[in-house]
Amino acid sequence: RYMEDGPENLPKPRLSTHLPMPFHGLGGHISPMIHAAQNSKSIVMYLLLIPVFLILLPVYTAGYFISECLCWQPRWPKVIRQAGKKGKPIPKETTLSDYPPDVQKGILESRLEWCVLDEKTGKYVDYGNSD
Repeated sequence: RYMEDGPENLPKPRLSTHLPMPFHGLGGHISPMIHAAQNSKSIVMYLLLIPVFLILLPVYTAGYFISECLCWQPRWPKVIRQAGKKGKPIPKETTLSDYPPDVQKGILESRLEWCVLDEKTGKYVDYGNSD
């Protein structure tokens, strides 16, 4: 859609808060129940939905709110978040020697599934075990 219509015609992003709110989880559970009630013309469906709205939905809402209070949004480390910004340090690149010996061995054993390109020569690096 972006490539066809351009950035001007894209919908505006919805802004929401990351703060815990008890009603964040309601929309996904109320809308199917309303849809089921609208499509069913029988009184049985309405009788089945009464306990759901009176008992289960408040319990679910309280549980969802508690789970939101106990969790938090993951964040990248500060060095990574600031990488590329003017005047900020560049994080060091990870090399094979940064890992413990058992992890190094596992990486070297699986090297046939991936390749390392030497930046200076432009050739693939051979670690001495090309079968």
